[in-house]
Amino acid sequence: MYFLLVLCLQALTLELKGDTGLEKHPKYWISLFIDPEMGVLKANQSVLLNLPDKVVDIRFKVFPIAFWPNGWIKINKISVEGIPVKNFRFLEKDNTTLVIPLPPGISYGKKVRVNLSYVVKVPKAEDRFGYYENIMALGNWFPILAVVEDASWISHPYVSIGESFYSECADFVVRIKAKGNQVIAATGSLVEEQKEGNMTVQTWIARNVRDFALALGPDYEVYNVTWENVTVYSYYLPEHEEMGVLAAEIATRAIKIFSRIFGRYPYPEFRVAEVHGWFGGMEYPTIVFISSRLYSKEISGSSAWDILQRVIAHEVAHQWWYGVVGNDQYEDPWLDEALAEYSGMLYYKLVYGDREFRNVFNEYVTNNYYMYITEGEDLPIATSMDDFPSIEAYNAIVYSKGAMVLRLLNSLMGDEAFFEGLRLYFNQKKFGVAKPEDLMRAFEMSYGQRLDWFFDRWIFGSGTPSYEISNVTSHKFGENYVVEIVLRQKVLNGSTFSLPVPLEFVCKDGSNISLYTWVNDTTCVLQLQLPCEPVQIIVDPDDVIPGKDWGWVATEKTEESSEYKVPLPVTAFILLFLLIISVSIFLFYRWRLSEK
Repeated sequence: MYFLLVLCLQALTLELKGDTGLEKHPKYWISLFIDPEMGVLKANQSVLLNLPDKVVDIRFKVFPIAFWPNGWIKINKISVEGIPVKNFRFLEKDNTTLVIPLPPGISYGKKVRVNLSYVVKVPKAEDRFGYYENIMALGNWFPILAVVEDASWISHPYVSIGESFYSECADFVVRIKAKGNQVIAATGSLVEEQKEGNMTVQTWIARNVRDFALALGPDYEVYNVTWENVTVYSYYLPEHEEMGVLAAEIATRAIKIFSRIFGRYPYPEFRVAEVHGWFGGMEYPTIVFISSRLYSKEISGSSAWDILQRVIAHEVAHQWWYGVVGNDQYEDPWLDEALAEYSGMLYYKLVYGDREFRNVFNEYVTNNYYMYITEGEDLPIATSMDDFPSIEAYNAIVYSKGAMVLRLLNSLMGDEAFFEGLRLYFNQKKFGVAKPEDLMRAFEMSYGQRLDWFFDRWIFGSGTPSYEISNVTSHKFGENYVVEIVLRQKVLNGSTFSLPVPLEFVCKDGSNISLYTWVNDTTCVLQLQLPCEPVQIIVDPDDVIPGKDWGWVATEKTEESSEYKVPLPVTAFILLFLLIISVSIFLFYRWRLSEK
């Protein structure tokens, strides 16, 4: 079987070599046998890579080991440039790093071929890697090259909540032979299909993708929609046809919108696959897994359609942030998740308008962060997966606070500069790996100003500001009103924030006036003239700046003063409180004297 694979791969190699500009990427050829009933994969894999300088071994991530004992991978054979390697080993606390020592005589800076033969046990589980009720989801199932930085291999343990994946773009040719009459959804494009007895046999090719995932089942129905030169396929169970069709339409709409504001979707196809999962959705290049629960209309307290739409929009956004522009999802989870979350919210803005955007943002993003922060510890958005104490902290900080801060940056820069920065970032790091400073530099170039102060405080720092109007006086001056406002800033963690703070004045005649005032200290005294008498001042009315704020509402005015005074019930309460304190002190000293 292995020799037949080599002959087949040689022919497919010639096909890929005709493409210019892709030789720098690793290339994978995989012959995969799937037994869905037993949950077993058998594979022969060949990888061609440029050997980095100064490394003494080649490392692959093998995530199925993390599912032990229900899921695992067994390596049968390994060779490097045809030389058998038997002293391979596994590293990382969960053994998910396969280390292959280099045989003698291997030259650096040249292409090296690594062949692997292995067996994978897929766990029976509702997960991104698992099979359940006739659907098999195969995410992160094969040995994938680790990334080299500064002559060292980067390796992270598997995490069940969130992602720890980090890989470079590569080209794939995958020949799949599956038992039974299977419908297969996979990364890339289906180029060949046939039946061999009771076997479903397909060949898939994917170029410039950083992973290869697939889902399969005998009961899948398929619906497709075409937008320009992109075909979107939806794979769903027969009883979920309505939601399956909607899934394709949502994904198509999202691809169209994100192509316009971020940069063109670079692949000819995209797939949405219904799988059994405890999660909402999971992103892979050109394919996303969506939990079957979102297709069933049995979600209590919410609209299944709305949740399906929100999850698909988020996962489609990952095709830009993680798929095309890669990042270390373990060290910098915010770099793709915060961007994907905010992109998913922008989908609502561009489809349904500002009002729906604000409603959805407040319900799913802002409220989630504020609920967490009432009891949980605030952390920098730029926190690695290893440093989050809980899933609640991860979700609130990376997704919610991350999206809130990007919305703030969008407001600060304006739409034109903000989206120009994202397009610049996308084009500069397309099919590569990005770091946080790459995103900052792209925004600085589009904005024309330094933004390190913003990233240092909001991304790499913790805490949020709370603004409170502590005092307001106003008096008539000609046709206008002179208003003096004392605005205070409170910060639980770190130094004060420096930002333009929006204020909305509600006037007695029913009119509204909005303005910004720059606040960079704990106390700001603002004097201004208004054409009307204010009766209410709202701080940050759209909650663009993360953090709870307190405004001001006018109470009764006396005839002799234009200052707004504290109402009588509050004054009586204060006087009563002071009287009790005075009596208590008097009785205490009287007791002390009697003791002497």
